[in-house]
Amino acid sequence: MNTDTTAATTTDAAAPANPAPGADAVAESASILGGEAEAKAPGGEQPGDQSADEPKREGAGEGDGEKADQSFEYEFELPDGMPVDEEGLEWAKTEFKELGVPPEKAKALVDRHVKGIEAAQQRQMAAWEQTKAEWAKQVRADPEIGGANLNETTRLGNAAIKTAGFDAETVELMKHAGLLGHPGFIRGMRKLGGFVSEDRFVEAAGAATERSIADRLYGKSD
Repeated sequence: MNTDTTAATTTDAAAPANPAPGADAVAESASILGGEAEAKAPGGEQPGDQSADEPKREGAGEGDGEKADQSFEYEFELPDGMPVDEEGLEWAKTEFKELGVPPEKAKALVDRHVKGIEAAQQRQMAAWEQTKAEWAKQVRADPEIGGANLNETTRLGNAAIKTAGFDAETVELMKHAGLLGHPGFIRGMRKLGGFVSEDRFVEAAGAATERSIADRLYGKSD
């Protein structure tokens, strides 16, 4: 009898106490549903609800960035002679307006960009002038077309250009492209000028005969 009583007492002591009905039901439901169901505090208030008397947090509900001022108008003055990319300029104005950049600041940015373009153009022009100067140096030092032969090279080159029938506009274009100063072009014009200058020759009988273009360039065929 005593042994059975002890066993029963031990069993009753080890048994867990019954939880209060529905105590963890809401929390368990919220865990299962991934947070979609929220436990409510007594009185129907959501945990973390902001009290009506608590001041609204600064910036709540407002955009993170500054709103663009749609009243901004942009006018830019570009240097005379500078090509204007109208499409790019309109794109820049739109970007400035969307970002809320004030007109005076936008003008400063454009002015800085223009100065960068002008500096790049000056560097290109300086490099081109240096290249032409180097070509002229090579021509003067060349024993075939320069030095003591420079005047003859000029005469024969002018004769070649005249015979080829280049008009003044084409000659100016070749000059602008640097061809008239290039050593290879000058050498070719001298050779061509030599051919066209020998436009007449004397046959064995002594009669002067007009030479054909083919003869001038490739020599008289048998």
